[in-house]
Amino acid sequence: MISKTIIACLAVLTSVAINAQTKFSQNSYLDVGYSSINYSDSLYSRKPTALRLVYGQNTTENLGWEGLIGLGLTTDNAAGVVNPANTVGVKVPTTYGLYAKGYVKPSDSFEIFGRLGWASIGRDLTCTGPTCTSSGVTDSSTGASLSYGAGLRFKVTKDWSISTDYMSYYNRDGVAFNAMTIGASVGF
Repeated sequence: MISKTIIACLAVLTSVAINAQTKFSQNSYLDVGYSSINYSDSLYSRKPTALRLVYGQNTTENLGWEGLIGLGLTTDNAAGVVNPANTVGVKVPTTYGLYAKGYVKPSDSFEIFGRLGWASIGRDLTCTGPTCTSSGVTDSSTGASLSYGAGLRFKVTKDWSISTDYMSYYNRDGVAFNAMTIGASVGF
C-alpha cells in the first residue's frame, strides 16, 4: 500500500515538472483538502476523515483532468451492531482516483465543476471489546468503482482559491463511500 502511494506521488511530481517545462503552468493546480467521509454498509454508518491531494490541469476552456490521492486521518468508532459491548471503527487508509473534469466560469473568480472517473478506495474495520475475535484491524479491503462529483471554486488571489465539493468515490454491493471536502488550491 505504501508503494502505491509513493508511485502516485512520483507520478504527480513528474507531471508537475513536465508541465512547468511545457508552459502549461498557468493551467495547472494543486488542491489540498480535508474530507469528511460518509461510509455505509448493511451494518454500519461511520464518518472517518481524510486528507486529500488533487493535482489537475485545465487542458481546454471547459475540460481538464485530475489525479487524486487521499490518506486517512481518523477512525470513526461507535458501538457494535451485533454486540454493543464492542466498539467497531472504520478508517479509509488510502484513496486513488483519475478524473475527467468539466467546468464553467460564470465570472473570473468563480468556477463550477463536475468530475467523472474511476476511484480505488481502501477500508479498515477495527473491533475492540470483550467479544471481538481479535483486537485491532479485523477486516481490510480495497475496491474500485465509477466515481463522480461536483463542486465550486472561489478565487481569492491571482494564484490561490478555496474549493468545496461532494464526491461519490464508491457505491457497489451495498457499500458506499461519499465525501464532502473543503480545500485550498494554488495555481502554477
